[in-house]
Amino acid sequence: MYQAFKALGVSFAPLPVFIRGGKDYRRIEPDFVIIKDGLIMIIEVDGDTVHRETPAEAHTRLTMFTHEGAISERVLASECSTPENAKKCASQLLEILNKRRKA
Repeated sequence: MYQAFKALGVSFAPLPVFIRGGKDYRRIEPDFVIIKDGLIMIIEVDGDTVHRETPAEAHTRLTMFTHEGAISERVLASECSTPENAKKCASQLLEILNKRRKA
């Protein structure tokens, strides 16, 4: 995915660390953050055999971003396991951002 985003010329951050301070301290390190046309997308690449969190747990973990207006997307590692598949997956994610921008 790193190479695919780089090849597509999009502004992105791999594995950035975000912290929310205060009494509800949280720390999260999403796989990728894309910034395009004023929109922010958080991308989690789920290892097909590694991630064991439920959809509800994943939703709760990502609320730090979604409550601030970021778009959150999850993809399976198997969907982007080759350079060709990664580029296709990255392009689909950018298309989601384009649709959101137009909405």
